[in-house]
Amino acid sequence: MEAHKRMGKISVVLVIAILSTGVMMVLGLYEYLVNMGAFDPSDASARTLAGGLIGGTFLQWTIFAALYILGLLNVRNPTHHKRFMLASAIQMMPESLSRITHVLSLPGYGMLIIMFLVYLSIMVYDWRTDRRLHWSTLTALALFILLAISIYTVFRSQVWGDWVVNVLSGI
Repeated sequence: MEAHKRMGKISVVLVIAILSTGVMMVLGLYEYLVNMGAFDPSDASARTLAGGLIGGTFLQWTIFAALYILGLLNVRNPTHHKRFMLASAIQMMPESLSRITHVLSLPGYGMLIIMFLVYLSIMVYDWRTDRRLHWSTLTALALFILLAISIYTVFRSQVWGDWVVNVLSGI
């Protein structure tokens, strides 16, 4: 238990590093693509793609941070602490799943299906062990569904893409 507590404290530094360097990398990639000429901010479809990438990535990280913080706030309740920490790890799966779906030639939404199956396994575990779904599991699932819906609606809109590129052009 002491090792778990020590690793938990160290993980705070890791989470901060993941989030801060992640933001720097995405913004740096955007700037690199513009400067290299691979991305033309005057092209409407390019702005939509950029908005989708940046919106989806930042919402994913925001949900990751929220789930991680909820895990910390529930550290004295092992049931919820465990589920929130597991869910925060699931939120970071797209980084590796995008590669797997590409290699296996799966459609882009394949990554969301795989993530949903992992959430489904937690729900089955809840049901089999406690005969109910815990609020922490349902909260994590709801945030995942918010991400999935946002990726295929808001973040694919021209208005969103135009706004993101406009904001990034001002940085």
